[in-house]
Amino acid sequence: MRVLATVGLLLVAVPATACPICMPLPRQTVADRLIGADVVAFGREDPSQPFSYAVTRVLKGQVADPHVELFADSTTRRQLVADEQRRVLLVKSEVGWQNLGVADEDYQQIVQRIVVFAPEWLGVNGPQKRLEYFVTLWNHENRAVFELAYLELGKAPYAAIRKFGAEIPVEELQPMLTRRDYFEWRSLAILMLAQRTDEVSQKLIAGTFENCARFSLTAHLAAWTTAYVEIHEIDGVDVIERAYLRNPKRTEEEIRSVLAALSLHGQLGDAGLRRRIVACYGSALEVHPRVADAIARDLTEWNEFSYIVEFKKIVKDSEPMFDKNGLLHLRNHIISADN
Repeated sequence: MRVLATVGLLLVAVPATACPICMPLPRQTVADRLIGADVVAFGREDPSQPFSYAVTRVLKGQVADPHVELFADSTTRRQLVADEQRRVLLVKSEVGWQNLGVADEDYQQIVQRIVVFAPEWLGVNGPQKRLEYFVTLWNHENRAVFELAYLELGKAPYAAIRKFGAEIPVEELQPMLTRRDYFEWRSLAILMLAQRTDEVSQKLIAGTFENCARFSLTAHLAAWTTAYVEIHEIDGVDVIERAYLRNPKRTEEEIRSVLAALSLHGQLGDAGLRRRIVACYGSALEVHPRVADAIARDLTEWNEFSYIVEFKKIVKDSEPMFDKNGLLHLRNHIISADN
């Protein structure tokens, strides 16, 4: 196993807000479910009642009756029979018992550590400590452990992803970028790829973004756009404005995806880049008023009210095109400007 250093992470406090683009599916990780469960236990098939389970070890909470009335399917039973050390990971919450899958010895050790560390992770510095732990599991030789860690890293803020992404060799990202079974998880790998300074990685990002723009591709568009700005900065924003925000033929899905990328960069603190992003938001408001709610949310947060006339006109002329949340962002921006 290659253990990733966490020194860089220790220098930067991890805020609570996760990266909205980097977050892979599922949004609730195994660790989340372990932390939130009333009972965490390992079990095997109940010898007295086949096709169900019996608790063999309790890690958290209390179990009065070891029998668990969950169906043990044939695939799970074969896995348990093939290895006597394997256990089913069981959790109990207000919805009852749930089976989180078969755990081998490596995975069982990780589960035990999560249960032990969980109280500390709920503290003030908990998010940073939780992230630092899962960074050490990057590229673990046990694929189930690695996938657990990968999903956890996807919950990190983008500033933290930039830190640990820079330490990961591009060849270790290749499975996440190319394997079909990891397609839904690809955004995080794309954002980590953007931290690489080698020519091959940067050409891949530029070429993929250009293909997205040329062929109106939307798969992971927000991530590829974020990566494109990462390597081209203000020049990249210029390209995005011309290719998307000033193009009336672009779909709302495309525009919202590129806006999500610009929003992420606008939040990072580079004043020059944010000014350029705010300027190109004007193009989006003029050509794609349906996305005004997303722009209003950002500009309110950044205390930027240069488009208040445009927002008032959009609300007056196009109110029916927005849902309740969208209208809330628009009206909040107008009220904030007046104050």
